[in-house]
Amino acid sequence: MSSYNRIEKFKHSKNPSDIVALKEYILFTDDRAEEKCAMFKFYNTLNQPLSFIKFEVRQLDGNGEVLESSTVVYDHCNAEANGYFVPSAKLKLSYKCVRLAVKLEEAYFDRVKWIKGEFEDNSYKFENYASSAASPAAVREEVRAAVKANEKKAERVKKKKRVVFSSESVARKNFAVFPAVWRVIICILVIAFTIASAIIFKQQSSVIYIDGYDLRVSGETAAICGYDGGEDKVTVPKRVGKYTVTKLADGAFKGTRVKEVVITVSDDVRYVIEGGAFENCSALEYISSVGEGTVTVLGDAFKSCPSLTRISLPNAQLNSLSLRGCEKLRTLEFDRLIDERKTLADLFGASAEKISLTRMTFAPNSVPTDFFKDVKVESVVILNLNFMEGDGWDNGLEESEITIGGRG
Repeated sequence: MSSYNRIEKFKHSKNPSDIVALKEYILFTDDRAEEKCAMFKFYNTLNQPLSFIKFEVRQLDGNGEVLESSTVVYDHCNAEANGYFVPSAKLKLSYKCVRLAVKLEEAYFDRVKWIKGEFEDNSYKFENYASSAASPAAVREEVRAAVKANEKKAERVKKKKRVVFSSESVARKNFAVFPAVWRVIICILVIAFTIASAIIFKQQSSVIYIDGYDLRVSGETAAICGYDGGEDKVTVPKRVGKYTVTKLADGAFKGTRVKEVVITVSDDVRYVIEGGAFENCSALEYISSVGEGTVTVLGDAFKSCPSLTRISLPNAQLNSLSLRGCEKLRTLEFDRLIDERKTLADLFGASAEKISLTRMTFAPNSVPTDFFKDVKVESVVILNLNFMEGDGWDNGLEESEITIGGRG
């Protein structure tokens, strides 16, 4: 039985003409066995149940070249009208497949068929006909069966009528006794439902898609909450569309295959990288920022990024556990810790003893005693000329090269 050690989710840019839209798909990879398969999530846009779909799947490599093309049929969808559905079967893929391209060919609904962009009638038809000369014995048997079926139906109806408690009758009695109270309660419920619906609609409608980014907008600013541009080297712009980017929200690049990310920060912006923004980015090797704006990095921002070796965020303030899971990190550049009473080990959590930095550059006002304990650092550069050297701040750096400002 295969054990999938890598699971990646991709959003799919649907064809507007498709009556059944592929919203996203998940790639399951077993690197040891060199096996890969896919699971799809569709949306039935028609107001009719869906029973059958047929679509073409093209498997693409890292350069976008077609590895293999095949036709897939799901003939037991049982998908509800206007709703999502996920076929239970996984599609086996080539191990070299990186992304998929999917094109809908046929879809059968309750009353219509959709075939390559055209609708056909799918109305029910009588396929079988009764014999015109049925025997008397057969007729009697049919009558007995019909009578028996009617008796069972009557028994079921009788059981349903045996209701001990009826909320309808209780409500009717209470309404007769307390009509004014019930009207007030109903008005309050209607108002509450209207307000809740407006809030939910506002939250849902504030997420838009521009240039490969999912944006949660607020006025003229936006937080990036998703990316499906497909590039492995990404430069996050100051503005996406007409919105100034101020945040990489939880899940912004989660599970993507990006290798290098450059964050462009507007000079007058306080930028935030939330926890989970780069979670499970297994290919991420380098992240940097440009611009004079302050960047705040929260805990678990780079959780489970095993390939991350370089971080260059010169204006960043780091929180505890913001580098947890970055065990291969070698070069680290930032401004200071949000809480300067914390130690370097607090950035990495339980994995601190596994960290071996080649070079670390930062600009703190001061650091506490044993700041470097439990983390190996070969070269330390402190850019703040007013750095206050407290007792024991450099414990653990006996064999390291230390530079403070312009002094060695």
